Amino acid sequence: MSSQTNALVKAGGNPAIRLLDERVKEQFLTSYGNQKTKSAYNHSLGQFRNWLGSLPDDYKSINLLSDFRSHLYSRLNSPDSRDRLSEYSVSLYIAVIKKYARFLYQNGLVEFDPGAAVKGFRRNSSHNRRALDRNIEVPKLLDTIEQNSLIGIRDYAMITLLVYTGLRGFELVSADYGDLDSIEGRTILWVRSKAKLGKSEYVFVTETPLKALSTYLGHRKGLNSGSPLFVTSDDDSEKRLSTRTLRDRVDYWLKKAGLKGARVTTHSLRHTAAIAALKNGADIRAVQGMLRHSDPKTTMVYLQDISRQDKPAEDAIRFGPNGA
Repeated sequence: MSSQTNALVKAGGNPAIRLLDERVKEQFLTSYGNQKTKSAYNHSLGQFRNWLGSLPDDYKSINLLSDFRSHLYSRLNSPDSRDRLSEYSVSLYIAVIKKYARFLYQNGLVEFDPGAAVKGFRRNSSHNRRALDRNIEVPKLLDTIEQNSLIGIRDYAMITLLVYTGLRGFELVSADYGDLDSIEGRTILWVRSKAKLGKSEYVFVTETPLKALSTYLGHRKGLNSGSPLFVTSDDDSEKRLSTRTLRDRVDYWLKKAGLKGARVTTHSLRHTAAIAALKNGADIRAVQGMLRHSDPKTTMVYLQDISRQDKPAEDAIRFGPNGA
């Protein structure tokens, strides 16, 4: 970090100076279990560093992060193809900066969240993932999974756990046997959430996923608190399952069930859990807790989806003298 850049950030009075601290950045990246995610997030933080280093000596701003957002927007339609950014990249860079700023605040490294006032970037709807129908498609998917081998038993336990808890893929593969616990007689699983150190949040493991998980773990030997909850297919292996393998296995069963599509992915199972909970009467705050959303507005999107699907405005359109 150059003295010029250091002075620049201090002159702006912005706690974003922490974004240039390599040790803090490494702590942030360590909170993510997947190497691919770490690499993408490190690259995103590098984009901010590069932009900051390109600013003039007399630059001053109330909020560096807002200006960085504007800079990214300007690159969406850059005439220079080498400088041009896709909607996906802009969305990722903004999201990572906001997550990092929140990480600093949550861990007491800054007095306020410098990214709280920075709006995210809404990508084209083609990036959306759809939920599975809880009455038809979820039972079809689970019934398709063949449990006549250890791989099948494992896959059934994984997919059941995902669809009944709303876990993210990286949270599931990061889980250890010792993360299973209980609160007032109910089984829970401690999880590593985004942008937080350690495993400080949990999901309830209800009867159906608990039964599937218990069956799978019953085939494992020598389990201890540090044993990965899900391992590779080798009977005697204790090698942790990767997120890529998880995606491949979910895709395999989705295809076999005839449900795989561009918008049906592993993450669709998280959406499915949220939609099913809301449609079956769960309170929006309870669903926010299950999904571990820091902002309730993120959870409210699911209510909007339900309203759009259950009562489409198109069904009320009538024309003619009798409104037929």
